[in-house]
Order: sequence, then C-alpha cells, then structure tokens
Amino acid sequence: MVLDQKAKTTPSPGLPTLQHLSAHARLLPHSARQAADPMHDPQTIRPQLKRWLLDHASAAPPVEFTDQLHILEVGLLNSLDIVEFVLFVEELRGVEVDTDEIEPEVFTSIDTLWDAFFASLAT
Repeated sequence: MVLDQKAKTTPSPGLPTLQHLSAHARLLPHSARQAADPMHDPQTIRPQLKRWLLDHASAAPPVEFTDQLHILEVGLLNSLDIVEFVLFVEELRGVEVDTDEIEPEVFTSIDTLWDAFFASLAT
C-alpha cells in the first residue's frame, strides 16, 4: 500500500496534522504536558495504589478502604513491604524515588502517598 506523502501533512478540513500536534505539545510547559498524561491522573493512580496494597496486604482488608485510611495501622503495609511498594510507585511514576528523602509519614494513607509521590507530576 502506497501512501500519498501529501496526505501525511495535509489535514482533513478542521483536523490538525500529527506534526502540528507534536509542535503544539512542545510549546506547552512541561507541567501542562504531564497534566494531560492520564498516567499521572489521581483517578488512575489512587485505585492502582489501593489495588497493590490489597493484593499484598499482610492483614485482612478493611470493609471500607478510603483514601484517608491509615494503611500502616490496619496492617495493609508493613516494613517488609515498603521496599517492594516503593518499586511499584517508581513504576507508576516513571521516575526513580529518592529514598533518602522519604519520611515515614508518607506511608500513612493513599492521600499522603499521592501528595508525596504523584501530586507534583499531575500539576
């Protein structure tokens, strides 16, 4: 199948070309490009954090798992799980986590995990 070279750069009426979209994306500030990335969206990340915690829980999962639930107090995460969990967070972020900068309070809840590891990527 032979594609018309002109078809690659000439948009249909009202539709931008791929080159136009790429150029436009480069003009956006870095934070705006990231905010458009659904991988850094709280509605994507928070459920994935919860799922990982439930799948690896040392204790029985709570009946109601809110974003404010104290995950260490209820036993969803223990000290042995933290290294593996940080690796999972790095996978979600696409960026290495500086473990020297992590404070224990980060592991309090989904809210604190989001604030510490993902909020800066979403804005």
